[in-house]
Amino acid sequence: MILINISEIHYLEHVRHYIKVINKLSSAEIFVVTRDIYIENRNIKNLGKFIFPIRFLKFTYFVDLFISPCIEVQKPKGSYSIHVFHNQPIKYLAYPEKYLKHFEEHFIWGSFMRRWMEDMLSKKSFSAKLTNIGNPRIDYEHNKIKPKNKNTKILSIGYAPTWDKGLSLDIAGLDIIKKILSIKNSISYIRLHPCSRTTKKANENFTNKENWLDKIESIGSKNLEFSHNISTIEYLSKLDLLITDVSSISFEAFLLDIPVIFFHTDEFWDNYRKSIYKNFLLRDNFNNFEKNKYVNGGRSAGTVVYNVDELLDVINNIKGNADKTKSKRRKFSESLLYNKDISSKIIKKRLEKLLFSKNNFL
Repeated sequence: MILINISEIHYLEHVRHYIKVINKLSSAEIFVVTRDIYIENRNIKNLGKFIFPIRFLKFTYFVDLFISPCIEVQKPKGSYSIHVFHNQPIKYLAYPEKYLKHFEEHFIWGSFMRRWMEDMLSKKSFSAKLTNIGNPRIDYEHNKIKPKNKNTKILSIGYAPTWDKGLSLDIAGLDIIKKILSIKNSISYIRLHPCSRTTKKANENFTNKENWLDKIESIGSKNLEFSHNISTIEYLSKLDLLITDVSSISFEAFLLDIPVIFFHTDEFWDNYRKSIYKNFLLRDNFNNFEKNKYVNGGRSAGTVVYNVDELLDVINNIKGNADKTKSKRRKFSESLLYNKDISSKIIKKRLEKLLFSKNNFL
């Protein structure tokens, strides 16, 4: 019996390919756990699995393997639990022990993630198995990408901010969008985080009172397009460059060799220690969080700008074939994925050992 956690709807894309692998295993049955509001979600129901509310996890005893893309969840009693991650290390320096204790194993995407986990576990004197896996979603999506028309004279600009208070959308979002829309022979693809696309309070951590979709649409530009209903990699494959702030989308852009511009805001970093991330710190007395590679989204492999005028200058440089970060992002991207194109085979082999080997939990 294998239980898959899809407590947030955007976790579906991170476990879909695990489900495909498990479907090929003999004598393995999959169940899905989710929040009450997603029980009737069409995409989850289309998986064809038995679905029950996540609040019942504390009463669940029948599970052999529990697989979750997030760590902030309690595992079913008696199960062997695997954390498969839903993004590269970003914003968190560490996971609290109260979450770490629920996972026996972590499926690691690449050496960057592995170093982060090893450092965290050693500083916390905590142990867990780290298995080099890669990422089946990224493998699959990369194989679907069609070559971009390099002869086009239209510059494709992506702006994909994350949701946090004090980051670029909150501080300068409309100014950024208006500035990039002013660039001749360009089209701007806007991709907002799910938490920025609602005016309802999703939970205590993700509160958004602004109707950003309406605000952006009111600009009324013909060279603006929203890109929410496609995969992250499909979105990125359309771009010549990406603008973001502190979002894991930057790592996927690096893997596609796309220049990334990070829009810096002092407000987010000044309040970092007091934000919802205060419980995800290590004991180290570290204050320069914006320079920490496990927190800042890979800034060292991109370009950081501090206002919209600097942003425009960097875009024009890239437009003029003066991409100064190419070698840095290519080197950095080498650390992001193990087992490219074969991660599904690695997953299948590991799960078979866990489920069917005599010495299974080794």
